Amino acid sequence: MKLTPEILNALRLAIEHYGNTSQFAKHVGIAHSTVLFWLSGKTSNISGHIWVAKIRRELKNFMNEPEDRHFGYMLREDQEPYRRKMPELESKRAPLVTFTEILGFDSTLESASAFAKRLGDRVAFFANPVKDSYFALKVDSSDLCPMFPIGTVMLVAGGEYAQDGDIVVGKLRNPATVILCKYTRNEETIQLTPLNGKKKAFQWNNKDNAENLVWLYPVLEININLLNRKWENGELVEK
Repeated sequence: MKLTPEILNALRLAIEHYGNTSQFAKHVGIAHSTVLFWLSGKTSNISGHIWVAKIRRELKNFMNEPEDRHFGYMLREDQEPYRRKMPELESKRAPLVTFTEILGFDSTLESASAFAKRLGDRVAFFANPVKDSYFALKVDSSDLCPMFPIGTVMLVAGGEYAQDGDIVVGKLRNPATVILCKYTRNEETIQLTPLNGKKKAFQWNNKDNAENLVWLYPVLEININLLNRKWENGELVEK
């Protein structure tokens, strides 16, 4: 392995981390003089065996950029940790549907996530883990969701029940519309308070059927792109 400037810099950082050249050499199990030859330029390469068995893993933590960019290749044994990261990434994405599209969702026929998948291959990624029944809901209409800018994406826990104080999204039967509200339950009374404060709250007794409510799910995460927006007069507006 050729001693590139990036590798030499990582080597110096590793030596500083362990205290001195002798301590670093002792830690990795090589001769002190070998390290000195690398630093002085007397040796311009690290032998393949020493590189693979003793040095590569130590320097990886001191590189500023991905290992394969500096080293020109990635050994087979290094590929496994990258494979392990993929399931974690997969577990944090959800099928995407818009506010306008979710109006056509019928909870008696299929789950919300199945409905979203049927509309296409669109997905959104979130910080929180995503269960199979969850779906992503994107704001595409200021009429349906005036309190958040178009492009906002929410993680909705499809198939789960709301708890007192949750932010929820649901569908009303008459008029047919999607609502985003705060869910409040006080003993036998349930109330949905719209977040924008401009519409009246919905309230009913838990013993009675909420005949006008088609479905209701808690919202777990809301992602807003603030790059082209600013806060003005109590709301987010375009810059």
